[in-house]
Amino acid sequence: MKKLEKSILCYLTGCMTIGVLFSFGVSQFLWLVSADNRIDSYANVVLNHAEMVAGNLTTALDELNTTPHESCGPSDLDALKRVTYEYRFVKDAGRIENKAINCSAMWGVIPDFRLTGESRVTQNNVQLWGGVSSYFPSAVKIDISAKGNSFVVTSPTAFAPFESPPVELSSSVVSRDGKTIMRTFGEFHQGNMLTSAFAKLCSEKYDICVVSNIDANIFTTNKPGLLLFIALIGCSLGLLAFYAAHQYRRVRDSLSHRLKYAIKNGTISTAYQPIVHGMTGKVSGFEVLARWHDKKFGSVPPNVFIEKAEDLGLQEKLNKLIVNKALEECSKGLACNPEVYLSFNIETKDLLGGGLVRHISDTARKHGILAGQIAIEMLEGATADISKIEGRIESLRAYGHKVLIDDFGSGYSSLSYLARLNVDVIKIDKSFSQAAGTGSPAEIVLQKIYEIAKAMNAQIVFEGVETEAQKIAILEFCPDALIQGWLFSKALPITELIERVKSQTARGKAMNFAHD
Repeated sequence: MKKLEKSILCYLTGCMTIGVLFSFGVSQFLWLVSADNRIDSYANVVLNHAEMVAGNLTTALDELNTTPHESCGPSDLDALKRVTYEYRFVKDAGRIENKAINCSAMWGVIPDFRLTGESRVTQNNVQLWGGVSSYFPSAVKIDISAKGNSFVVTSPTAFAPFESPPVELSSSVVSRDGKTIMRTFGEFHQGNMLTSAFAKLCSEKYDICVVSNIDANIFTTNKPGLLLFIALIGCSLGLLAFYAAHQYRRVRDSLSHRLKYAIKNGTISTAYQPIVHGMTGKVSGFEVLARWHDKKFGSVPPNVFIEKAEDLGLQEKLNKLIVNKALEECSKGLACNPEVYLSFNIETKDLLGGGLVRHISDTARKHGILAGQIAIEMLEGATADISKIEGRIESLRAYGHKVLIDDFGSGYSSLSYLARLNVDVIKIDKSFSQAAGTGSPAEIVLQKIYEIAKAMNAQIVFEGVETEAQKIAILEFCPDALIQGWLFSKALPITELIERVKSQTARGKAMNFAHD
């Protein structure tokens, strides 16, 4: 019991662990999807702003290059100042020639200052220097854009809204080829596709792109409440999974479920109990019986699983399964022994419906089995509907099938109905057969049944004969008796039946079940 409880506890713990991992996995995925949307939106905002800055600087340069004033003269300096004040993202404006800055709006004439370092020319024919030394006394690096004989200095506050992004965000304004970084915002986080999202957008108007990155690892969000909530959801999912699996296991391990599976997959087997001549041991026929051995329930009694199949509405499938297996397994043996028959138990409703009987006949014909080698056993209790089944019995006999009354004496009908049923064989219930030789009233009834059957020209099969004394007592008043019981053989699967027949054939007792 403790071992079982430990197993259940381990299983529950496993389910909850998997549930938590699954919950965090889904949350991370959703977090990443959200981050993708967020970083795309963020990159688009930065790009729009970068385009606005670039547009502002380019327009200022175009205006400066159209002024008619003498370069760096008083009127020109006034024009430079006006542009500096009017354009939002211009810190300073001036004149340049061959990298030499001659003057600016803020500092007037500037003697002997040349820009150093490499510049880059954009698709709009604007020459850019990024992060160069300032021409005015300052340690601050400046960005200069030049076109013609004019230049502008980008305002250091041009990208102020993006200078302090959330800790998980980072972004850079770069050239289209990615070789020049113009602006960087935030601290770049090295991540992977599972824990970070990346976006790159490029301008159609200017030679600039925005590269953005976001740390999308849910475990670094510094939100313990969120993580606890996700863990609780995971535990709940694990509990639900455990309950569902437990319920499924209960259903799967139920007799009904396993029987459905067995019928669907054809794992119900067949067994054959011989009906022999009591005096000689020669086989007259075999009763087909259904057997089911389940890994969980072991050998399930036929009355249990047949009744369960009927409750499940699977009796027709079960019946056809047994018929198909029996006729396929026995077709060769029956072809070699045309005097031997197979008998199938049929319920009243199947007898009257005719579908199962037609299936038996059609399948037998398919396997080349003679109609006379098929016997239909109807339960003695079915005689309550005798007025309805008399015609059905006659049609079966006319077709060539044998008709048997099974378990006679176990039902509720009187002996009078025997006169109305034209049957080939009457099978006496074992409760009467086993009374033979006891001197009991049941033995007297047994002898009277024999006399009636003989008068009707019907054979008698004594079921359930288990001892030699019972056989001897039966043969004393019925020398031509057919006997079915463990005295001769139990019901055998086809493999054992074939081996026994081969063994007896080797001893010169073909299809003979006489015991040594």
